[in-house]
Amino acid sequence: MSIPNGTTPPGNEPIILDVSHEDARFTAYIGVSAPDIERAAEWVHAEQFELGEVHVASLDASSPVAEALAELLFNLNPDDTLVLLCDSVQTQEQALRELGYTPDAA
Repeated sequence: MSIPNGTTPPGNEPIILDVSHEDARFTAYIGVSAPDIERAAEWVHAEQFELGEVHVASLDASSPVAEALAELLFNLNPDDTLVLLCDSVQTQEQALRELGYTPDAA
């Protein structure tokens, strides 16, 4: 999996990644938030809604992040958007690592 671009907006906003996984390219928004569909709508840039489907998932420390991401990635199509609402910074960092991105190395 390659990630050619990773940006970290200021404040409580997500880290935004352009991800290549197998034959698909997609945009991922990974941030710390309670499970709230409105938060996902605030984070995702308007043009992303026109490119493909927007998949929103909540991740928490009580379930394996790797398994949840594997299931989500299986259902993604090229140009889709994935929004991950993580319950903590630790869960966010784990999701980022699973996507091949290390925040400390950015």
